[in-house]
Amino acid sequence: MILSVASHQIMNGSGHTGTYGFLALPYGGHDCRMNRGGCDPSKLKMLHTKIQNSPWLRLEGLSTHFASADSDLEFTTLQQTCFIGASDELQAEGLIQHQLNSHGLSHPGIQRLGLARIGLGLLGYLSENAVGASTLRDALKPVLRWESQVCQIRSVKDGESIGYNRSFTATRNMVIGVVPVGYGDGFPARPLPGRTFRIGVKRDDGSWHYAPVVGLVNMDQITIDLTDFEATAEVGHPVSIIGDQPLAPNSPGVIADCCGTIIYEILCRLNPAITRSWN
Repeated sequence: MILSVASHQIMNGSGHTGTYGFLALPYGGHDCRMNRGGCDPSKLKMLHTKIQNSPWLRLEGLSTHFASADSDLEFTTLQQTCFIGASDELQAEGLIQHQLNSHGLSHPGIQRLGLARIGLGLLGYLSENAVGASTLRDALKPVLRWESQVCQIRSVKDGESIGYNRSFTATRNMVIGVVPVGYGDGFPARPLPGRTFRIGVKRDDGSWHYAPVVGLVNMDQITIDLTDFEATAEVGHPVSIIGDQPLAPNSPGVIADCCGTIIYEILCRLNPAITRSWN
């Protein structure tokens, strides 16, 4: 078992013979810490000594985590300098050392060291506004598509309302498609004021029309406006809830921006009950 050791309390609680310890450092000098989980700089040598003297731990490596590699290269460089200083202090040559996350990989000035812990990049995404990430983003291919189909077609007259709380009122005669997906499946419940979610509706030529979601998102249903769809949508018509084109209106980054959250949350909140298929 590999255990990330950030304090002597974690170390004392392990109690497993043959455990390998990673000394975790959100580490820096005076003001370059992430101040999250990790070893306090003032206790670094003490914890290192305890691991060396432990009958069940063997120090395997040294790690830290960048606080803002997607937005602040100067601070990230400062964190790296502090981490390398900690490594030198512990004479960590021969130990596995890692500091890189997905966004850290996009900066050529950040050292690669031994390992990289990619998270978002593993799925082919980076934060939409990540600093200096254009080259890496171009090299990534999103692996996720969330697809469904229209389960009902309705005609709504001008002046009629749609959904809970009558939150949407038709200003013309409309064609509405019902899609059996909702916040119970992980689709966001509300966009920001003035923003609109859009769902991909496949055209005959394989391209996508992006239909706006109208009315409130329900637990297991959303309603989309098909009035301007160039073809005739029928029950069973394929739709794309989340697409695999990075800048499409239904990409995870655009959806996240639409409801004021981050792309990580959009991906993490997807219900495990959604059927998965792997290509």
